[in-house]
Amino acid sequence: MQEHWGAWFPQLPSYQAFNHRLNLLNEVWPVLLGELWGELELPGVANGVDQLLDSLPIMLAVRNRSYHAKVACDLADQTFCESKKFWYHGVKLHLLGAKQYRQMPVPLSLCLTEASRHDLPVLKEQLFIRGACWLQVADDREALWLEEGDLAIVPHGSGHRIFDAPDTPCRPLAEILAEQPVSEEGLLRYGGTGAATALV
Repeated sequence: MQEHWGAWFPQLPSYQAFNHRLNLLNEVWPVLLGELWGELELPGVANGVDQLLDSLPIMLAVRNRSYHAKVACDLADQTFCESKKFWYHGVKLHLLGAKQYRQMPVPLSLCLTEASRHDLPVLKEQLFIRGACWLQVADDREALWLEEGDLAIVPHGSGHRIFDAPDTPCRPLAEILAEQPVSEEGLLRYGGTGAATALV
């Protein structure tokens, strides 16, 4: 902070005092991030937009101190950082973003987990949250059964349909959106009285 942004913050306090101020603002961060997230113009990921997945380690204690760390033990744990070649105690920030031409990816999903969690299991949990359904891609004769925790990637924007049973007729998404627009939170709720399925 002092090395790169010192001119922006001439009255920057000590490291401990700075952390204390951040902790005092803990209830503000979700509101602030929600406002910033709402300002983003998210691309239509259903139209063949490539998505990127990456994670960032947030280290609360490193090397020998990581074995005795007591910070945020309800979420943080110990793992090995392959890029820096040492053990650390902390958490991991996972980001799923939509690729943009000559620009930074637009964030689609943000998730904080213990440091030892790998990207792929977290992505599976984020994408298929609850329930089950069938997925059939383009002119494929066989449909794929998806359950909670499964990850399905449809590349190149190929046409596909999602249904609860093989004999259930599927309607075009455009017709559904005309009757049931997406909410302000970006959610689409559609269907009858059957078992609920939630996807991201």
